[in-house]
Amino acid sequence: MPRPRVITLFLAALVVALVGCTPKIGEDCTTSTDCSQLGDRLCDTTQPGGYCTIFGCDPDKCPEDDGVCVAFSAELDPACGPADDASWGRFGRTFCMAGCEDNDDCRNGYECARPSEHAARIIDFEPIAERICVVKIAPPAVSTEVPQICLPSETPAPPAPWVPTGAGGAGGAGGAGGAGGAGGAGGAGGAGGAGGAGGAGGAGGAGGAGGAGGAGGGP
Repeated sequence: MPRPRVITLFLAALVVALVGCTPKIGEDCTTSTDCSQLGDRLCDTTQPGGYCTIFGCDPDKCPEDDGVCVAFSAELDPACGPADDASWGRFGRTFCMAGCEDNDDCRNGYECARPSEHAARIIDFEPIAERICVVKIAPPAVSTEVPQICLPSETPAPPAPWVPTGAGGAGGAGGAGGAGGAGGAGGAGGAGGAGGAGGAGGAGGAGGAGGAGGAGGGP
């Protein structure tokens, strides 16, 4: 048998063996060579225990019967909801993910979940599964406290009284004196009084008695 033909058959058998032993999408790994010796699969070491996948997959281009193509962070804006304008989000990325029907189809530490629960969506036209194996995330603790926004507004405290801190103002100027009053009008002259009646004449007085003569002197 010619040597080149032997080499060709050996390489073909080696490729078949490698393909047959290639770990499936979603299996654990440490390096990309753990996922494929051909370099067509990579190990996503950001996932717990590693995750064999294919980055940048196209719709219906994941290995046949081995994974679904899922787009993460593909929405333009959460406000757009389910609206689809055929555009991709700026940070959208696609990965081949392991398909599943329940949690028993996934590795320990992973769960079978709908892509929409992880801000993702399946872009295959004919997907082999509607759920994917993703890292199990514990639900956040539910707070028993009532959010402040739900409580009535508190009545604000009245402002503190104003206390002046500057120097006192100067006293006001005195008012101007009032103008003097006008003089009063002179009074009218009084009427003259009537003349009095004449008095009666008085009676004459009685004459006085003559005085006694003095005694004669001696010789």
